[in-house]
Amino acid sequence: MERQDKQKFFQHFPGFKLRQTEEYEEERPWLLAYSDMFTLLFCFFVTLIALGFKHLDWLKIYPLLKAFSTREEMSLPELYDRVRQLIQQYNLQDSVDVQLTSKGVEISFKEKATFDKGEAKLKPDIFPILTAIAKLLNEKGIDRRKIIVEGHSDSLPISTKEFPSNWELSTARAGTVVRFLTEKGLNPKRLEAVGYADTRPKIEYTHPILGQPENRRVVVVVSPEPYSIEYIREEVSIEEMKKKISATKPSEEQFEIPIVEKEFVGEKPVQTKRIPKDEQQQITQMKSIVSQQLTQPQIITEQPTQVSEEQRKLMQQYFALGQQKFKEGNYNAAIVFFKKVLEIDPNHELSKRNIERAKKALQQQ
Repeated sequence: MERQDKQKFFQHFPGFKLRQTEEYEEERPWLLAYSDMFTLLFCFFVTLIALGFKHLDWLKIYPLLKAFSTREEMSLPELYDRVRQLIQQYNLQDSVDVQLTSKGVEISFKEKATFDKGEAKLKPDIFPILTAIAKLLNEKGIDRRKIIVEGHSDSLPISTKEFPSNWELSTARAGTVVRFLTEKGLNPKRLEAVGYADTRPKIEYTHPILGQPENRRVVVVVSPEPYSIEYIREEVSIEEMKKKISATKPSEEQFEIPIVEKEFVGEKPVQTKRIPKDEQQQITQMKSIVSQQLTQPQIITEQPTQVSEEQRKLMQQYFALGQQKFKEGNYNAAIVFFKKVLEIDPNHELSKRNIERAKKALQQQ
């Protein structure tokens, strides 16, 4: 309908202004863009709820986030393929492994390729592939992801001047890899070094003499999450801490046991507050005991057993022999070796548990 025709038509409606109708028609197209945006946001949040907020699988949610992002980023599957190509290029399929998990891209380096036994100094043969991986992790699109370096060991005990236990050894190895990556140009704020000792084994069985080579490893985890630019630490004063402790400390009233008598008025029982003198004395005694328990801190008097270096080595030998006899099914001999460990260190909880397990196995035979 042309403008002249519209004017003739609206002459019959003098109260209606043609200008308002034309402005409404000009402003109407924004509703289409608004409805599209609202529909996209609705679908986005419905998808988040479907995936579940408690256990987000980043491999599933990452393509969705990438679709809404304007920044070009390297996806985790692309990074996984690039690392696999590097492993094949340097012919290290037997020593280096890469996996794509819910934690991210996990690059696992076995001990034989990275460190000598009981040492935390990197072998020169691993420098080329570590340098290539550091260069890859510094590329645009992957340069803002958090990187966690995990050190793992087997359950064979170690006791040297430099590494008193597997905790120090695994942490030192993770720190060595972190230092190497930072020297190759990675932002130190992206990196974290963690030592797990033998608490995260790939294979449960450990040989009493040879150990388990598969568990002795260093894992570089490229997380889907971005690293935190600023570290914020909230300081709490001693007075504020005391207030929090006093607020959470149970009061004496929580331990009070009300004792009342019941009298019958007509057919209905009525509670009264009259308490006999004997019961009142019991309540006061109970309050005094509870108040003493709340005010007096618990003191642990048990002291750890002092064991010399020779006794420690002998104890490790007995414990390894006990494990070997237990796996062979000779439970009586295993109990004998575990008891010898307890003769040296009576507080050795693992030997106590193994003796109980061996006794249960003998009863089932």
